[in-house]
Amino acid sequence: MSTRMIIGLLGMYACALLFMYRAGVSVALVYMTQQSKLSTLNRTTTEIIDQYFDWNQNKQGTILGSSFYLYWCLPTIIGSFTDRYGGQWFAFIGIIGPCILSAITPLAVDYYQDFALIIIQIMIGGFHAFTYPAWFSLFSKWFYGNERTQANSWMQIGNAIGCSAMYLLAGHLCTLSKIGWHLIFYVMAILHLPWIVLWLWYGSDDPLENKRISDMELQFIQQKVSMPFTISKSKKNTIRQTPWLKILISPVVWSSVICKMCCAFGFFLILNKMPSYFAIVFELTIEENGLISALVVFAFGIGSFISPILCNFFIKHFQISPLLIRKISQNIAMVGPAICLLGITHYHQQQQKCSQNIVFALLIIAMFLHGFFTSGEWTIVSEYSRNYTGSIVGFAHSLAFLMGIIGPWLVGLVFESSSTSTSSSFGETAIEKWNFIFYITTAIYLFGNMIFTIFGTDQQQEWDKI
Repeated sequence: MSTRMIIGLLGMYACALLFMYRAGVSVALVYMTQQSKLSTLNRTTTEIIDQYFDWNQNKQGTILGSSFYLYWCLPTIIGSFTDRYGGQWFAFIGIIGPCILSAITPLAVDYYQDFALIIIQIMIGGFHAFTYPAWFSLFSKWFYGNERTQANSWMQIGNAIGCSAMYLLAGHLCTLSKIGWHLIFYVMAILHLPWIVLWLWYGSDDPLENKRISDMELQFIQQKVSMPFTISKSKKNTIRQTPWLKILISPVVWSSVICKMCCAFGFFLILNKMPSYFAIVFELTIEENGLISALVVFAFGIGSFISPILCNFFIKHFQISPLLIRKISQNIAMVGPAICLLGITHYHQQQQKCSQNIVFALLIIAMFLHGFFTSGEWTIVSEYSRNYTGSIVGFAHSLAFLMGIIGPWLVGLVFESSSTSTSSSFGETAIEKWNFIFYITTAIYLFGNMIFTIFGTDQQQEWDKI
């Protein structure tokens, strides 16, 4: 296996760990705060497990959203640093921190409850903020042309693998032993360890500095680069100033930022609140909840995998403009889920017994289509800004990650509002309240898609040429 492929797989692994943690916390919260029904082997009786923590939707939203308090502001800073110093050790910090904190979470929560969990969530979010800027910077040096599009998609595939695997495992981990939800955090900590060992062995900022790469592979990469590595390395030692003013007034950059924010709102809402939605509306058991949630996120991974392959095929064989392909993919990724969410609200209103399976199918389709984001806006930043990719990705993700706070906050506001007039405007029943949330999400999807369709481009910007 080539060193380039190993670096790509480790990037996928890192993103899998990031989203594995988010999924694990979401499922653990459902188990920690609700009475769970665990069917016996003959499935004729149920055993009721006592509620652990009396945390309402507002409190749960605060806990889930707290992982974004540092996560939204640090990527801009980290992205600027990766452009100057490389991404190797920033990627390492993004993994070692959550590994340690996951291991101590159960003990801390047992003693200090929600306060401890919120503090740990904030700290882990801060470490997670290192991940995307570091890997976009690393992939911009390791992969070129169509390879970079596919490599960037591996990050999203990793998200889906980590998330779906933890959704599948978490419900069983909660019931596997007497320690219950504690086991989720211990398993997540252990799964970080192989990545740490592999990265210390294979990791480097670029191919020239890598001690494991073969001469043949290094020559192959050098042929793909527009300038020799020796020049590239000398520039690395020169501290260049990021043209922040030109970046901040660029319509192209803001088309990426707004599009990413709108996509993130829908994605994080589904990711963080899907287990709660299934538990409230359909009263699924913890195992059933994990299975359906895993299928939904796995569909996202399939879409992320297929999307760049299809796009590269159409570009190569039908001579379609890469920019047109990017915009078509982004339309699929945003308009498709918007239509599916509207379909869910329709079946909610029908109150039919069969609607449960239809709702599950629509969520699966929505997340499959969302996966086309990987060949849309997700990869276009490294095309219009080749020299300041880390800075722009960090800035865009900083604002996009705010949606991880706003999404759970919105659900808490809708469900826990004490004002009669406000409550009636959101709806009286749980289904009506979720319909309101899905309508808001649909509007956000369509707005972001319109902005990117009008202003998005893949042409290198003048301020990026150095």
